[in-house]
Amino acid sequence: MRVYFFRPEINQEKNRPVYQNIAKKLEAAGLMVITKEEDDSIFGMEEREIARIQASGESVLNYVDGIVMETTADNPEIGYLLAHAVLQKKPTLCLYQKGSLIKKTLGRLGQKIPDFIKVMPYQEEELEKTIAEYVQLFGMDPELSEVPNIKFTLRISKKISHFLHWKINNTKKTKADFLRELIEEIIKKDEKYQKYLIQRKKN
Repeated sequence: MRVYFFRPEINQEKNRPVYQNIAKKLEAAGLMVITKEEDDSIFGMEEREIARIQASGESVLNYVDGIVMETTADNPEIGYLLAHAVLQKKPTLCLYQKGSLIKKTLGRLGQKIPDFIKVMPYQEEELEKTIAEYVQLFGMDPELSEVPNIKFTLRISKKISHFLHWKINNTKKTKADFLRELIEEIIKKDEKYQKYLIQRKKN
């Protein structure tokens, strides 16, 4: 799932570590982050795809599944992004630092906030939980994220190491990539596990 992450330009240098942490947490939850850099270039998409979108006159927003905004500081672009989110019914997360007032942001949404838009305060230590709640709007379970962000130590024999080296020779894959793909294939073919996942969703 792709999300467009809007970061206000006000105090961007000061807030850069906060924005980077938000992006990192979004990626850890299984989302691909697209954002606009200070020079108006787009980060998170291939140059060829960006060129095609720009040539067609379309907005990058048409090619994302959701929107995440840091709305602590008011910005005219927030209204535009909210309008797009409402019209396209895209899962949207409006983040604001705990203790801040965001009357203008809430005012743009009117009295009733749609179910697919979450307006949530955050602190650094609570950010992961906040994003996990947002991810559920996509029907995703953050505990079953496919993003490889859990470090796991595996001791192997020389024989297995030799096989892995032989297997990835002349490919761009690493041993870890090969093993991840192999396990993913096992997961897909495991009927009992797939039935368990279906039952879990029902509960």
